Amino acid sequence: MKRIDHTPTSSPGLLDAVFRAAVFDASAQDAAEQVLELAARALHAPLAVLVIGEGEESVRRQRVDANADVAWVAHSLTLPAHVRATVAAADAARSPEPWLCGARGLFVAVPLRLSGTERIGTLAVADPCARETCDDEVRVLRGLADALAREYRLRAENALHRQREAHLASQKRVLGLIARGSSLDRVMRALAEHIERMAVASLCVIHTVREDGSLERMAAPTLPENLLALLDCERPHPDGGPAARALYRREPVVVEDLTAADAPSHDYYTAARDAGFGSCWSFPVLSRGHVYGAIDLHRMTKGRPGPADLQLIAVARSLARIAIERKRAEQSLRESDERLRQSHRMEVVGRLAGGVAHEFNNLLTVIGGSASQLREDVMSGEERRDALDGIQRATERASALTHQLLTFSQRQVLQPRPLDLNAVVRSANAMLRRLIGEDIRLDCQLQEGAAPIHADQGQLEQVIVNLAVNAREAMPDGGSLRIETSAVRIDDASARNSPIRPGRYVQLTVVDSGCGMNDAVLARIFEPFFTTHEMRTGLGLATVYGVVEQSGGHIEVHSAVGAGTRFDILFPQSASDLVFATVPPVAENGSRADHGSLLVVEDDPAVRALTTRLLARSGYTVKAAEDGQAAIELLRAEAFIPDLLLTDVVLPGMNGRQVADEVGRLVPGIPVLFMSGYTAEHLGQYGVLEDGVTLLHKPFDRATLLRTIREHLDRSGTPSHARTTVTGT
Repeated sequence: MKRIDHTPTSSPGLLDAVFRAAVFDASAQDAAEQVLELAARALHAPLAVLVIGEGEESVRRQRVDANADVAWVAHSLTLPAHVRATVAAADAARSPEPWLCGARGLFVAVPLRLSGTERIGTLAVADPCARETCDDEVRVLRGLADALAREYRLRAENALHRQREAHLASQKRVLGLIARGSSLDRVMRALAEHIERMAVASLCVIHTVREDGSLERMAAPTLPENLLALLDCERPHPDGGPAARALYRREPVVVEDLTAADAPSHDYYTAARDAGFGSCWSFPVLSRGHVYGAIDLHRMTKGRPGPADLQLIAVARSLARIAIERKRAEQSLRESDERLRQSHRMEVVGRLAGGVAHEFNNLLTVIGGSASQLREDVMSGEERRDALDGIQRATERASALTHQLLTFSQRQVLQPRPLDLNAVVRSANAMLRRLIGEDIRLDCQLQEGAAPIHADQGQLEQVIVNLAVNAREAMPDGGSLRIETSAVRIDDASARNSPIRPGRYVQLTVVDSGCGMNDAVLARIFEPFFTTHEMRTGLGLATVYGVVEQSGGHIEVHSAVGAGTRFDILFPQSASDLVFATVPPVAENGSRADHGSLLVVEDDPAVRALTTRLLARSGYTVKAAEDGQAAIELLRAEAFIPDLLLTDVVLPGMNGRQVADEVGRLVPGIPVLFMSGYTAEHLGQYGVLEDGVTLLHKPFDRATLLRTIREHLDRSGTPSHARTTVTGT
């Protein structure tokens, strides 16, 4: 409905409220009837007319004497709303007003004013008998008009006051829901209901934006379902529905006449017009460059939003933004809490793994070494040989399990260096094709020119293999596996609500077309020993997580049932140049005779005895001590000059580094080989993880032990006969 234009002296919404009071307030209508009766009596006229508003949609009320000429009354009731003269009274023949032509008589009209020049309507009387009016009659008519105008103003102000109270109460309810942490659905429905209560003849729809950019309808209390169906899952688009257009343009979109020829041709606008709506407005909900959603208003009448509408929508947009930002902050906090709890769980398992690793590795060293030694004394084909082979295989499996546990707990000793991720993927390509089978298509899309990363090559290969195995098990009937690499830059804005730090990364992406995972499985995939496959240990993805985290990277997984799985792994770019290291050939066995003298320092009696026995059988002269003090005393008492010191790191009294320093003072230049079953976290304090230091990890087999010692002796280039004295003896 068209409203009276506001003037600068009008309070917001007052004229609108006056019009509503005149039309809808029953007591105000009674007051109008009384004024019309008094006006007719005061001027002794059979007809009194009241016009409120302007134009075709103005409201008219009249009082007509039963004896008045019907034809003349019908003509007089065409009195227009645009009468501007303070007094219009004359013979019709002399009147300048065209509406008086053809009807002779008396016409007196006075305006209804709120204040000053604010005119809201006209009060008029008419009499078919032509006569002049006196000043007293005009003053009476003006007084009645002023009294009625004051009545309307008072009722309008009261109505506005009640409306403001209702508006504030409704706002308070929405804010209360937000403060209490109510669901976003409930908050948005309350907000939509608030808008519909405050906006005359309007229906509201509130949308939010999903993570994928599509629109999600959050609240639509009264809009017909056939219209809502046309809005579902829309995306911002210049030719879309109301919200899609507003979000695309990031500004309000107002269609003030849905029946106009230039109205948008989208199916939604057509359906809204057919449903009887006259106009449609949409306002985006934005904050600091972020798009949160949109608020749509559908009105039965045509027109643009007025000041009161804009004020209502501005408040509603602020409330919607607050609600959405709070929910996103709560979601981010929940995710952070869950990551923290997951980190704590992993920390507990890691501490447990690190705590038992040393003893477990010592036991495995003894079991595996003893089995290997006995195996050499048993002929092939004997039943005892098969039993020893079984012990050896079990030892290797137990050693691998310990290795995986330590990797998951981020306590495995790594040897990171600058690596070309593309080169690592290419080197693993042939192995992966054999691993996943011929029914799975492998596609490698590697971005050339990516910067190197700083990682342990063996562990990085393990990550790729474990992810490939996980993909293979998700595709029992075949499918596709895609491995991608790319350079990625994380800026400050992207890192604001993320555990990832800003910087440059190289991303490894592994995507399969398998069965996917539901949310329950997805939440636990990195937990140790959690598996959906009966024949697996549940450490494959836990190992991946540990390697990535220990390498300073970040891993994310996206999956849905029936939609496959995608792993995105970010590795920080390395500041160093690539180092192309050669891997020394591995001897198939350590059976060849070796020569030299060795000093072994080991506090575990079983490991010490086994190591001494293995080395002695290989041709070395071996002296053993249970701690550092015993080793120093042995060197001084027996004048023993070893070619190499093999010492455990964690020892009672002096640690391995201190033993090496003391022995080095007695035997200058002696090469040192450290061994330990402890984790990297524990060994870091002893300085044995530094460059140039060789560390032999327990459990080790005979071949590894002999090869490592021989390589160390060959690098030192100093045979035992060159050392003839022990310093200090």
